[in-house]
Amino acid sequence: MNRRGPAAEVVLRLYDDVWQAWKLAPDGGAAQRLGGIGDPLVTEARRIIAVPARRVIASALWIEGNDESLVVEAARLELDLRGLLPRGQGADGITLRLRPEEARTLVVAAAFPGEWPEEPAIDGTERFEASPFLLPLPADSVTLWREEGDIVAAFRRGNDVVYWETIDRDAGADEMRTWIGLMALRLQGEGILSGPLKVISWVEGLAAARVAPSGWTASSEAVIEPLPVLERAKFEWRPPQAVQASAARAQRERVRTLVLAVAAAYVALIVVFGAYFGYLKFQASRLLAESKALNAEVATFESIAREWSMIAPTAETDTYPLEILRNVVAALPASGIRLTKFSIEGDQIWIEGEADNYPLAASFYEAVEKSEELANITWDNALPTLKQTGVASFRMKGQILPEIGALAAEGTTP
Repeated sequence: MNRRGPAAEVVLRLYDDVWQAWKLAPDGGAAQRLGGIGDPLVTEARRIIAVPARRVIASALWIEGNDESLVVEAARLELDLRGLLPRGQGADGITLRLRPEEARTLVVAAAFPGEWPEEPAIDGTERFEASPFLLPLPADSVTLWREEGDIVAAFRRGNDVVYWETIDRDAGADEMRTWIGLMALRLQGEGILSGPLKVISWVEGLAAARVAPSGWTASSEAVIEPLPVLERAKFEWRPPQAVQASAARAQRERVRTLVLAVAAAYVALIVVFGAYFGYLKFQASRLLAESKALNAEVATFESIAREWSMIAPTAETDTYPLEILRNVVAALPASGIRLTKFSIEGDQIWIEGEADNYPLAASFYEAVEKSEELANITWDNALPTLKQTGVASFRMKGQILPEIGALAAEGTTP
């Protein structure tokens, strides 16, 4: 029997005007362009989605120190202050890339969208990454490419992508040059970039020289469809819909496993009970004969048992609820205390109430504990709680002594 190999890996990305599908070579070779996201291979493959740049907000910042845990916490606080944590996701909606340099760390943050649009469908997709991290961008450059109606400009510091933004594809060359220049000035002012970069255009019909700021070099490379790369990908974020779908699949798998286990146990029980049924049938016939002989004798005691079960609780005054309540009420002062709860469950007694002031509640505690009629009960009372109005609420817990409770349960008196 032929066994199917592992599923292929396919990268889905928005490039130019369409969503492209690229099959990755298992041996690390060149990726192969497929017919599109509707290709049958895409459905069966392990999919990687390149999230379009306009849906991901990039931010680069310096954090003092090199301790990773402290840097991550400080970066999240700074992003929160800048209002960049995605609504509904918080820190789960961002990924951080740390680049330690001497006594400080460069943090490149990517804030992902809170909701995923209808296209492309993400059913079964487990890996997502911002599109700039899945392209072979040249080092120390600002590279331009088109994603549908947007032109993307991504900045690299050395081999690290540190920032990107998008602009409408219909923007003029002068507007793009100013846009790129302002981004570069801000990044240079923050120490993210140290000098002019090379402007590279992968946009057909857009010459890099037309949009490069003064003093920058420019190159319009004939790389219309760059191959996807995974070296810089982290895959640390998934849309909430994907997380929920994954949890639902895991739950279904657990239920399926449980159902199979229950079914197997059920079959085993059927086998056991089938063998045991004959023995039970024999025992049942024997017991039936014996029960008929005992029925007449048992019937004579049933009426006596019913009568005793009705009067047994009242036979012992020490445990009769109404008698206990009467003795508790007898311990109340003429005024100033109100009982709000009195309950008995088995040998446990709970009393709750309010007193006009703290001393009244304390004196009531003392009166109950010293009552001779309630001497068969031990008390474990919480300290009264004084409210802002001056009223003291209290809660008392009583325990009927074991020997008294046992005698009452047997319907006898000591």
